[in-house]
Amino acid sequence: MITYLIDLKILDNINFNTICVGLNQFNELLASNNLDSITYLNLDGCQLTVFPKSILKFKNLEMLSLEHNYLKNLPETILELKALKKLFLKDNLLEKLPETLKYLKQIETLDLQDNQLKKLPQSIGKLISLKKLFLQRNKLETLPKSLENIRSSCFINLDNNFL
Repeated sequence: MITYLIDLKILDNINFNTICVGLNQFNELLASNNLDSITYLNLDGCQLTVFPKSILKFKNLEMLSLEHNYLKNLPETILELKALKKLFLKDNLLEKLPETLKYLKQIETLDLQDNQLKKLPQSIGKLISLKKLFLQRNKLETLPKSLENIRSSCFINLDNNFL
């Protein structure tokens, strides 16, 4: 169990009552309507092909990990996750991102590596809190001019793209 928790990207000061890991626990929480206390949701490797809209019910979610799934897109309604600080979408099939991403004003880490992204939305430059942006191993050919608006202290990895 300890090894798995290290893989959850949880680094410090974590209250284990605020974590949901896996589809079983996710479905149990939905049934119980006890969603407000959950700040971390991990559905890595759950073979998801569509973004579960029920995730939007977790209004206090700060970290969402949907790595190693088969997601092709994110819904425009992702903007409802206003408390989100870290979004991990590594190793999916994402082809594009919604313009509504710009409303995630708290987002600090956005991990989009190992997807099928050919371009980024112009709105990505409006992520004012962004500190880490991982875009390696996509199909990016160009970058939006708005990316220049991201603060200079933001780490951006663009390795292995078509730039």
